Amino acid sequence: MAKSKCIVFLATFIFLSLITYAQEVKDTFFLKAEMLKNLSWFNNRYLEITEGWKYHPGDKGDAANNWTKPGFDDSNWETVKPKLLIDSLPKSGWNGIGWFRLRLVVDPELLNKPICFNILHAGASELYIDGKLLASFGKVGHSIQTEDGFNALTKLPQLNVFKEPEHIIAIRYSGFHVLQNRPPTVDQLGFQFMAGDPDEVNNTVLSHGIFFRPLEALVIVIPLTFALIHLILFLFYRREKSNLYFSLFAATFALWGYLEHESIGNTNAAFSLLLQRLWLPYLALMPITGLRFLYSLFYKKVPAQFYVFLFVALATAVWSWFALMPYLSLLLFVLSLAEMIRVVIVAMRKKTPGAWIIGAGFATFCVSLILVIVLVIAGSFSLLLWYVLLYLTGVLPVMLSMSVYLSQKVATTHKSLDIEQKRAVELQLENTRKETELKKAAELKTAYDALEEAHASLKATQAQLIQSEKMASLGELTAGIAHEIQNPLNFVNNFSEVSNELIEELKAEKAKPINERDNQLEDDILNDLSGNLEKINHHGKRADAIVKGMLQHSRSSSGTKEPTDINALCDEYLRLAYHGLRAKDKSFNAKFATDFDNSIGKINVMPQELGRVILNLINNAFYAVSERKKLQEQDYEPTVTVKTIKEDNRIKIHVVDNGTGIPPSIKEKIFNPFFTTKPTGQGTGLGLSLSFDIVKAHGGALQVDSTEHTPGNRQGGTTFSIILPGN
Repeated sequence: MAKSKCIVFLATFIFLSLITYAQEVKDTFFLKAEMLKNLSWFNNRYLEITEGWKYHPGDKGDAANNWTKPGFDDSNWETVKPKLLIDSLPKSGWNGIGWFRLRLVVDPELLNKPICFNILHAGASELYIDGKLLASFGKVGHSIQTEDGFNALTKLPQLNVFKEPEHIIAIRYSGFHVLQNRPPTVDQLGFQFMAGDPDEVNNTVLSHGIFFRPLEALVIVIPLTFALIHLILFLFYRREKSNLYFSLFAATFALWGYLEHESIGNTNAAFSLLLQRLWLPYLALMPITGLRFLYSLFYKKVPAQFYVFLFVALATAVWSWFALMPYLSLLLFVLSLAEMIRVVIVAMRKKTPGAWIIGAGFATFCVSLILVIVLVIAGSFSLLLWYVLLYLTGVLPVMLSMSVYLSQKVATTHKSLDIEQKRAVELQLENTRKETELKKAAELKTAYDALEEAHASLKATQAQLIQSEKMASLGELTAGIAHEIQNPLNFVNNFSEVSNELIEELKAEKAKPINERDNQLEDDILNDLSGNLEKINHHGKRADAIVKGMLQHSRSSSGTKEPTDINALCDEYLRLAYHGLRAKDKSFNAKFATDFDNSIGKINVMPQELGRVILNLINNAFYAVSERKKLQEQDYEPTVTVKTIKEDNRIKIHVVDNGTGIPPSIKEKIFNPFFTTKPTGQGTGLGLSLSFDIVKAHGGALQVDSTEHTPGNRQGGTTFSIILPGN
């Protein structure tokens, strides 16, 4: 007990002596335990040590070896702050390389505990503690050619455990890259020496990496995706220049994410400095692409003020490369943003169709910007709020609204084409009326003949175009429909022939004398004729229903849901698909079956669209069993079954096959556009993708469950399930 008290007393005495010494010697920094607590999350929980540094310019070879040692007398060295701000450089000068020393006194509470250190700079450095090299950040050089600069913003810190209170920190630092290539936005030539608690610092650095790196990647990926999509749209239709300008606008936002991500995360100091130099020119030029896009939407000709903005932006960008003009760049950015908002407001006041969409995007951006300003004034600003408010709820809605507007514009163009087509039909009817009038005028016979020939050619061309469009959709169903319609037609023909025979027999009976006629036979013949006519009528209606179904399938979907018998729809397309495949390939044969839940009744769907989905799934199922049949397995019977089930107010349609199955490696890709497992020429890869979108538009889901058929597993097969909401 007495020994412990002596140790505590001795430690306290040393601690108080060091405090007294530190107070007497102003070039000593005392690191207290509480200094490393409750540090800013924004600075990675680091404490920046700026006081107590001694500086000596240059790097004098052998003499420099003594500058790392604790016993070296640095009293004649200049006292500086290691940041080396441009407006407060050392009196002894800064030529790009020098030594810095710090006398550090450590709080006894921090002894025998790890403390982490990091050096943030755009140059290179070597960190010595009590004469021993602890870490190197890049490669110190005597010129820009020999220096290898290192950006340590995302580097995990170096750890050190102090066993004694007093120590000497010596840093050999070179900054030739930042000295000779300093961007206007950088105001320091030196470094920042950081210390912190390892647990808090490492956890904060890792949390920054986990949160901000993926988020910054999204800042790149999302705008770049918009840019690529609308660039492709422009390449397909070059007259619509607004797609090109929006692509450029979105690409500039992707560049924002790249500049931010690489200027922080890239360890190459020279490259990081280059990116920092690009910030102000980028800030000046970025809004110009947005202005050009909006002018292309709402102005027939580019207004004169755009060229004023463009000239000022280019001049500001060039000037900002060499000189610091943040206020001018910011002013130009604000004016450009105000001009974009003005253009949208004017378009809305003129009631330009769809202008409100972009207006809503800018309104969301303005609200987010106001919230950011309020939070900054209130002292509640954080990087998390910056990204969420300014990008996720600010910039992203603007880009999304612009993309939606362009999509709506395409839809409007299609509607206009429909209107023009109706006008063309009306014009055609008017021409027909005039043709009738021309027939009555003998003197215009020659003109009438010429017009008749032109009209016939126009009708033939129109019929050919309409037929080509319909046949593109009916190609796979034609053979199946022919097979299905043949049955009722055969019944009609057969019963017609029988009816003719009965009529002849009735005529013969009527021709007999009254006393020889068999009234019972006449009644039987008439009853048979009535029954035959009912059957002819029944099968005629069946043929009529098949023709109407074919016509309904050939029409473009109106997008209107209507009550539909799901069981009947599935049964019809199952048979049409089977007979269609049989017509194309006589060797094809498979068993097909149905298992319908009769309690389903009719539900509201778009029958043409849903029919295409069912047809696609059934065709795929028949293809799968056909491929497996080619393997010539013993006792294998290719089977396709269509089931319907009503469960929990949901309707499920299952298309089941015992075919080859889907390998697990491609199962996640089958709904991707243009992905197909069929040989070239047999599939476009769009069937399942379009089917997925159609079912989703119905508020449902398209799912797949498959077991791959292998030599060791003969139970292969696939089940596609369409899940629809009930009425």
